Amino acid sequence: MTAVPASRCPRPAAANDTGASAARPPTPAAARADASGSAAAAPSHRQPLVEVAAATFGYAGRPVLRDVSFTVEPGSAVAVIGPNGSGKSTLLRALAGELAPLAGTVRTTHRPAYLPQDSRPRSDIPLSAFDVALMGTLARRSLWRPPRRGDRRAAHAALAAVGLAELRDAPFAALSGGQKQRVLLARALAQGSPLLVLDEPFAAVDAAAAGELEELLLSLREQGHGLVVATHDLASARRFDRVLCLNGRQLAFDRPERALTATTLAATFGREALVIEGSGRAVAAAAPHRHSGHGER
Repeated sequence: MTAVPASRCPRPAAANDTGASAARPPTPAAARADASGSAAAAPSHRQPLVEVAAATFGYAGRPVLRDVSFTVEPGSAVAVIGPNGSGKSTLLRALAGELAPLAGTVRTTHRPAYLPQDSRPRSDIPLSAFDVALMGTLARRSLWRPPRRGDRRAAHAALAAVGLAELRDAPFAALSGGQKQRVLLARALAQGSPLLVLDEPFAAVDAAAAGELEELLLSLREQGHGLVVATHDLASARRFDRVLCLNGRQLAFDRPERALTATTLAATFGREALVIEGSGRAVAAAAPHRHSGHGER
């Protein structure tokens, strides 16, 4: 177990390196076995993957998110919702080990596979979908070390898990927005972690692609992964096991039917409006927001 007290921050997770297959998404243990060439024990279902207790997060000693306490179990999905500047990205950075809490503790049993916003490789670098997925294996090897056979197997398995095995040689820059997002998810899966931390994975893709990605994430939950997903899509959040509502502090952490009440949503989103799009999906439409300049969303 990795404990992150207010005085110490671990090495950040390496996810910024930057026709569908019928293969089922690999379990966390299977993904680690692909990478190492030997079977790895599955995480205990009695021990949470994440435990956050009375935590406060911020920058340069200035808090931006207070009083956060929640857990993530193996095989469960937590949706993190809140307006722009509410602390969602700050929390996810802390889970990934990039930011130490100012107070309280963050404990993780495994190094998370972290997919931040704006994590796509540069479009002027000629990379294939497989090249991008293979970047995920850099989390467990040195940058100057060539990929091993197990690393390549892990990248192939990850692309199959997201339904893009047949596009492994396609230029990443030529893929659709939804396909690019699935390749980035494959990059995270190639790390072999049972814990996925995803910042707005449904953003910048159309409703159909978002729906496909949502189904994929929920299938990964069924395979035993723990998910922490920041989103503005309230319809999607209702399909998660727990919803964490943030707006500078924690307002709720509960099952969707208890967390997504009119009272809690009003306290969470304030002057942001809830909009029903043409697809019938409810989202939080962000009003103009002045943020701290730390990339907070």
